[in-house]
Amino acid sequence: MFKSILLVFMVLFSCFAHASAFVLTSLQVITEVGSLHYGGITADAGSSCSIDSSSNLSGPCNASDPNISIGQIVISDLARNTDYEVSITGSNNAELEFIATAEVSGGKAGKTVMTDGQVVTVTTKGNGADLTIQIYGQITLLNDVATGQDYQVDYNVVINAL
Repeated sequence: MFKSILLVFMVLFSCFAHASAFVLTSLQVITEVGSLHYGGITADAGSSCSIDSSSNLSGPCNASDPNISIGQIVISDLARNTDYEVSITGSNNAELEFIATAEVSGGKAGKTVMTDGQVVTVTTKGNGADLTIQIYGQITLLNDVATGQDYQVDYNVVINAL
């Protein structure tokens, strides 16, 4: 039996690298274009599935599930020619653990790959192009769960202007 897995994201945005209160000097727009969805996974605790940047699955996932997709977030209205720190962090709950991997594109350096908890610096282009973050990675079932139910786990994307 398979369980459906959908990841939900949270985004934190501040214009200051070490601000605890968020003060925005312009209006950045953060849009979730696509949800990260693993389709179904076997019901056994300890089962682990991975999805790569091309939406290919490995592990005991139901690869025929039509809902399978990597996540995508677009960040618009960023300052031009500005350095931003970007990180992604997976999380866990009683049922699932998510270890994130992501690709940031749209900056001057092209595509930057980051792993769970890693902070990378991305410089925006002079034309004010958007940054696009594609999210994928590994999910592990921590406990036996009921078949036929949907389960979710969060991940956080943090972007700080330097």
